[in-house]
Amino acid sequence: MAAFTSCKKSELTAYDQPAQVQFYKLFDNPRKDSFVYSFAIKPATMLADTVRLPVRISGVAMDKDRVINLKAVADSSNAVEGTDYKIHRAIIRAGHYQDSVEIVVFRRPEMKDAEKKLLLEIIASVDFQPGLVNTPAANDQLKLSGGSIRMLVKINDFLTKPSNWDQYLTTYFGTYSRVKYAFIIQVTGRSEFPFGSTGLPFGQFGAYQTMMRQALADYVKDHGPMIDENGNTISF
Repeated sequence: MAAFTSCKKSELTAYDQPAQVQFYKLFDNPRKDSFVYSFAIKPATMLADTVRLPVRISGVAMDKDRVINLKAVADSSNAVEGTDYKIHRAIIRAGHYQDSVEIVVFRRPEMKDAEKKLLLEIIASVDFQPGLVNTPAANDQLKLSGGSIRMLVKINDFLTKPSNWDQYLTTYFGTYSRVKYAFIIQVTGRSEFPFGSTGLPFGQFGAYQTMMRQALADYVKDHGPMIDENGNTISF
């Protein structure tokens, strides 16, 4: 009798906390803390584009779309809604735990000289409370992602260092400069070189490095050393 009465099946409890949502930061995403969008790497005819910022809920998925409320943090933003950007979609779709906030950014003449900044913050809506305030995303086995209720979007129309250059691209392309980056875009036809779980195959980076070394050798043979905006000789 003691053996039969000493064990008791535990009761499962349903999740009953308020639904929350936060920007989602995956550890191998170089844009996990901020998103830089440059029209300089786009065709001159492109006057608008869509930026997608990943979000994730805390709680359970629902059978309806749910609204996310956002505000621009005034003292950290100089982008003007309706002129520099507009919020196109800010919902968690039915059945989804993870989704994307969509921001349309507009090309403006002044962006060739000055960067526009938009610091977005998730605020309470009829469907969600703000989620994680800020947790770092770390590359280890126990902590692969994080979250934050704020995300910084930078918009410009001049070449800017890709966010994963120092973390990864420097291994293949060396020290960053605008002249070098423009040459890479010209030769490879690519302006972005994502890595990680959703990025380019590992061997592709080595192939691009070889391509750039050959292209530079051809340039030097015809024109002499390529010098960047800092007065340094470009190499790969």
